[in-house]
Amino acid sequence: MRETVMMADLSWTRFAEKVSENATVFIPVGATEQHGPHMGLGVDVIDPTAICEGVARNVSGLVAPAIPYGYKSQPRLGGGQAFPGTISLDPHTLTLVVRDVIIGLGRSGIRRIVILCGHFENV
Repeated sequence: MRETVMMADLSWTRFAEKVSENATVFIPVGATEQHGPHMGLGVDVIDPTAICEGVARNVSGLVAPAIPYGYKSQPRLGGGQAFPGTISLDPHTLTLVVRDVIIGLGRSGIRRIVILCGHFENV
């Protein structure tokens, strides 16, 4: 069985071992919103999480729990708050959440962090 790269699955002692190995931590960021009637609300976070998992396996890294909410989708791009199930953050809130996650990882000793965004408006 392969060892997990998902940070949430590790004990704090195993996480500390990975920190001592200078592991890179990948943070998937996405959105919870509509993508038409044919797709789930979480595709913008599922995709970057899967990519982070694949890369982390190749570089002995870890994947932090995903940030599943994003900045408001723009109606001119086919999104918007009018769709049921769409949950958005204000840009300042999203920025503070990402900042606090990075600070927390830094306090734990992580020095290499990659943020992978799966939601256009978050960029």
